[in-house]
Amino acid sequence: MNWYLLLIPASIVVVMFVGFAIVVPAFVQWQQRRTDRLQGEDPERYFRTVEDLGNEEGERALNESDEDELTARLLPVSAGEAQGFRHRWDTVLAQFQDEPADAVDAADRLVTEILAARGIVSLEPAGASAAHLHSLDHYERAHATAGRSHNPGTPFADLQQAIHQYRVAVDELI
Repeated sequence: MNWYLLLIPASIVVVMFVGFAIVVPAFVQWQQRRTDRLQGEDPERYFRTVEDLGNEEGERALNESDEDELTARLLPVSAGEAQGFRHRWDTVLAQFQDEPADAVDAADRLVTEILAARGIVSLEPAGASAAHLHSLDHYERAHATAGRSHNPGTPFADLQQAIHQYRVAVDELI
C-alpha cells in the first residue's frame, strides 16, 4: 500500500478540525453579542423571559417580539407613495449604468426619504431600536459606501454592492 494514500484521510481530518476551530468561536461570539444586545435593551424583561422559557427559547422570543414591535410601529406608505418610490428607484438603477457614484448618492437620499416616510428618522439606538430590521442593516452598510462613493479610489465593486444593499432596503421598506 502506498503511504500517500494514508495522507488523504489525515488531510480530511485536519481540514475538518481547522474548520471546526474557526466556526465554533465565531458562533459563540455571535451568540454572546446577541445576548448582550438583548440584555442591554431591557435587563428585567430579558431575565424574566429567559427564566420563564429557558436561554435559547427566551432569546428567540425576545428577538422576534422586538422585530414584530418595530414593524408594527412603522408607518404605512400609501400605494401612491410606494409607486413614486419605485419609480424613483428605477431611475436610480438606470443612472447607475452611466454615473455609478451619483446613483449611489441618489439611492442613499431615496432610502433616507423612505425611512422618514415610514417614521424612522434616526438610526441611533435612542431614536430607533431599528437595528433589528434586516433592511436597516443593509441601509447602514450601503450608507457607509455612499460616504466615499466620489473618492477616486472607490472600487466599482463597492458601488455595485452598495446599490444591491439599497435595493434590498427599498424592497423591504416599501
